[in-house]
Amino acid sequence: GAFSMTVIEQIQEKFPFLTRKQRVVANYMMEDPERMSYVTLKEMSKDTAITEMTILKTCTVLGFANFSSMKYEFRKYAEDKMNRMQETKK
Repeated sequence: GAFSMTVIEQIQEKFPFLTRKQRVVANYMMEDPERMSYVTLKEMSKDTAITEMTILKTCTVLGFANFSSMKYEFRKYAEDKMNRMQETKK
């Protein structure tokens, strides 16, 4: 099929255009992709000391429709990674 960027690659591509605070949010996302699939907005805000508004804005700047679609992409990413790991085990 067509090559699709992983969610991590998508964030890396947009990273240079982010503000300082948005970069904190983006780094947080990339550091722990597995956690991202179930983290709440409130937890993320607490962990990064960045307001929920800024986190939501970061999601849209990164090209996600909203917070839950961002989480969905991370869930897919985690599943793909698991599947690839099982492939190599065979």
